[in-house]
Amino acid sequence: MSVDVYRVKQAQPLIVSELGMNTSMTHGSLAAFWAQVPTATARRKDLKNVYLKAATIISQPQYFKGWSDLNNRAIDTFPKLTYPLLMLAAEDLNFRYNLQQVDLYGEEHNGSFDGLAGMLQRGQLEVGVTSMFMRADRWSVLHYCSETVELRAAVFGTVLGAVIVQNTFDMLLSAQAFLITDPLLSNAKASRVSTSATAFIRRGAFLFRQPPQSAVSNVFLLPFSRGVWAATLAASAAGGALLALLAAAARATPASDPALRRLAWPDCFTFAIGAMCQQGSNLSPRLWSLRLVMFCMLLSSLFVFTSYSAKVVAILQSPSNALQTIDDLTNSPMTLGVQETTYKKVYFAESEEAATRRLYRRKLLPLGERAYLSVAEGVARLRTGLFAFQVEQSSGYDIISKTFTEPEKCGLKEIQAFKLPMVAVPIRRHSGYRDLLASRLRWQREVGLVCRARRTWLAAAPRCEAGSAGFGSVRLRDALPAAHALLAGAAAAALALLAELALARLRF
Repeated sequence: MSVDVYRVKQAQPLIVSELGMNTSMTHGSLAAFWAQVPTATARRKDLKNVYLKAATIISQPQYFKGWSDLNNRAIDTFPKLTYPLLMLAAEDLNFRYNLQQVDLYGEEHNGSFDGLAGMLQRGQLEVGVTSMFMRADRWSVLHYCSETVELRAAVFGTVLGAVIVQNTFDMLLSAQAFLITDPLLSNAKASRVSTSATAFIRRGAFLFRQPPQSAVSNVFLLPFSRGVWAATLAASAAGGALLALLAAAARATPASDPALRRLAWPDCFTFAIGAMCQQGSNLSPRLWSLRLVMFCMLLSSLFVFTSYSAKVVAILQSPSNALQTIDDLTNSPMTLGVQETTYKKVYFAESEEAATRRLYRRKLLPLGERAYLSVAEGVARLRTGLFAFQVEQSSGYDIISKTFTEPEKCGLKEIQAFKLPMVAVPIRRHSGYRDLLASRLRWQREVGLVCRARRTWLAAAPRCEAGSAGFGSVRLRDALPAAHALLAGAAAAALALLAELALARLRF
């Protein structure tokens, strides 16, 4: 006769239950017996109302107003998300928490951790009633609740193997969540990957509003391509040259027009420039050939000027697409900020991406502590433009959906700075309760409880409603190139005047 022997907690009496198997069973009947016997997690899910030492994270207790408070989802989001799931798991498994509150997730100091991770490392806790980053340095001191469905990758040391695993990760993440049970990429050995109900990925992205075209380029040069600019200038120069040649030929005739004396080469050049800028002329020659040339130049410049003006208006009302990568942010005039978190410097300083390290050195490091802002302060600065804020999307989206207008939401963009590690429920290393908790968490995901919690606590990206882009006012910055051209022309005119005065003095 076979029996199942276990205890629900250390120092508790053993629980013995018969399985009903005897030694007279044949090989086939034995296989059928094991196929119908419930698994160990199903047989042992009554923990007899024992107490498990546990802790949860409240990083900002001054703002904490209860586990169901939705007024500020950006603070302690994942502890609030995880708490009801773990409470339900305790009810299902018939145990209770001896719960305490801590304010640190845990950072390593000379091989020892503080905060929640340190308490799990020292065996002071059995489980963390929260979710925390599955960082590589924490794998050696704690485990995470995991399931039994495994994906095996034989070769992590090759590029192909890494690509296959990354694609598998992305597919799993697109569904809801997943969790890693063993340290990844350790000495290029095979690793085991398991799905889990409470492991989520968080991405550290820079949110910003694309700057207007006037902030990154000269809007007065953008309407036409180089070919159109070249064709326009060539047509204008050809019209001015033809006008000057016809005027020179007409002056050679006996009955010349007095107005022809004013159609010298400099005057024709001035007329061509004026025609491009939709300026008329006081020249009115009698010859129809000259009038026809002048009319055609003015008419063609009207068409060109109409297209040019319309395109300038369209450019001023649309954001640019200048910022697409981390290097674009680094080289842009935008100011940067980072959400104030415990990992605020770690992932920038330790990032393996060269572009991310360059951004950190050039944009964030010179600002010191001024670069790190609260979520509310950073999102508020997003509305002013020319500011990019690195924030956990769910935290930023919650405030954006409440404070941004529809046109401001439509102009919102993001660039991923780095992938944050996934978050999952931590548990004491080699804990016997891991499979039990994972089984109940998996059930919660299957029935939709995890999905409901995510919709409640993780804000989705704000949607841009069609037709809500709106129109923006033209600011002084948009017209600065025109002002620069005016100032340059005034300076050139002043220099020309001084040169003419000096030349006149030399002549006399």
